Parts: sequence; structure tokens; C-alpha cells
Amino acid sequence: MKPHQRKPVIAEHLKQRKEAQTVEDADSFNSLHPSWRLTNLQLVDPYGWHALSFAKIQEIRAKLAEYEKKDWNEILIREKKRNKSVLVGDLKCPKAKKWLADNMPDQEEIWSLRLAGAERIWGIYSQGVFSLIWWDPNHLIWEMEN
Repeated sequence: MKPHQRKPVIAEHLKQRKEAQTVEDADSFNSLHPSWRLTNLQLVDPYGWHALSFAKIQEIRAKLAEYEKKDWNEILIREKKRNKSVLVGDLKCPKAKKWLADNMPDQEEIWSLRLAGAERIWGIYSQGVFSLIWWDPNHLIWEMEN
């Protein structure tokens, strides 16, 4: 073979090499135990974490640790009367709705996890991770059902 007719070895090797591609099943994330993301945690009124006492932070930490013993199927499906998603457009609280429109305009859904009584934490659930946004001690972001 003449030098100008040679095929590059690397190009020949790349043609033969096949890459395995995976597609994540959305349901597979529900089998994971919770992880928490704090990037969007609000430290301002009306639903800021800044107002929490040390004792309340310890209570919330203990409750989140309890959630970590479960998987998302148990938290979001089996316990759906306590923990639920709400369409952003259906939120009752104008301040919460405006914050989401200003800061997460593409977000269609937000989740509420019950801590105790009326107390809730609100955030975004995606791919097995819950991004905490608000602490809602009096269930004001969404009306309580009687």
C-alpha cells in the first residue's frame, strides 16, 4: 500500500468501537433513599429557614434523617396523604408563586413533605434529590384539607 492510501488506524478503531448507552428510568430514582440539596434554601421571610431556633433545626434534622431510612416510593407514593406534589399554578400563596415564577420559571411542580402537624418543608424533587426551598411551619403555602 502506498503511503497516501493508508487508512488512519485510529479512525478504523473508532468505527469498530461501540459505546453502550443507558437511559435512566424515572421510576428507578424512586427506589433511592433521599438526598437533600440546599442551594435554593430560602433564608428570608416569609418562609425562611433563618428564623429557626437551634432546637427546631435539630427536630427538622431528625425528621429528615427518618426520611433517609425510606426510599422515595415509600415517601411519595405510600405516604402520599402526608407528602404531595402541587402544580405551581395551583399554589394558594401569592408570595411563593411569585418566587417560583421569578426564580424557577420552568418549574411546573413543587413538593411538600410533612414534618409534624401543619409543619411542612417545600422543595423540588428531581432524580432522587429533594432541593429544599421553604420551611412552612403553619401550612400557609397550601391550604390544609379538613
